[in-house]
Amino acid sequence: MNEEIKKKMPFLIGLGVVLIGVLIWYFMPPSDSGTSGDDKSDTPDNSAATSTGMKFESVIATVDVNIDELVANVASVVWDHSQAPPQRDPMQAVVGSIGGRRTATPLRSSATAQVERMAREMALTGIVWDEYAPLAVIDNEVVRVGHAFPTDFDYPKEILIKSIEKDHVILRVEDTLIPIGLKEQ
Repeated sequence: MNEEIKKKMPFLIGLGVVLIGVLIWYFMPPSDSGTSGDDKSDTPDNSAATSTGMKFESVIATVDVNIDELVANVASVVWDHSQAPPQRDPMQAVVGSIGGRRTATPLRSSATAQVERMAREMALTGIVWDEYAPLAVIDNEVVRVGHAFPTDFDYPKEILIKSIEKDHVILRVEDTLIPIGLKEQ
């Protein structure tokens, strides 16, 4: 045996003995050694109460319950989720008043809509795929991830290249992601 283990062995044995003692004490039923034969109480388990001289009354009341009547009164409801669509899209953030069925939608300016339409109409004519530095040809311009196409508007000012995949490019206008695929020639 290792010297370090030999040094720790008495401590581990003592700890094991203490653990076994606590488990025996915890799981042993209470003894009636503290009660005399003359002092009987109405409660079923009053050994702790009589050893201290106090008496506890039972808080558990017996109630007559007809189980068959309870089971008969339970109503079973079959719920078909396909017949009851949700009142709102659960993936949309709840903003605004629900009671009036109004939820706040982000205000989209006509400029934003025009820039999104411009992004959807961009022509992706080629992709040079590389795992680390992919390139794409968009509107006859070679671009990489992070390139920004300027717009004629003050806001949004640009169309950003978010990512370049093997068969498509994802553009970003404000918070909107727009995928564009390769154009067939």
